[in-house]
Amino acid sequence: MASAVTGGGLRITSVEFLDEHGAASTTAIHRHPLTIRVHYDAARPVADPVFGVALHSGSGVHLTGTNTRIDEFRIGELHGPGHVD
Repeated sequence: MASAVTGGGLRITSVEFLDEHGAASTTAIHRHPLTIRVHYDAARPVADPVFGVALHSGSGVHLTGTNTRIDEFRIGELHGPGHVD
């Protein structure tokens, strides 16, 4: 999982998987809901950042991926710590 990734004044501080009950999980179960929570810290205001995820199998095969621009999900302006699901 990513940690301390920088770009445009925004730093990813941690990434976690949450199961269908909102509990932290280390695995995904086929056909069960999964939330990917990306924690960030914006040292300065960042307007309309784009967050993206890509999931790969254990052998490195790309399974799926998306980002907030593709899904037309506008974040708005971020400043300080927070998270996006």
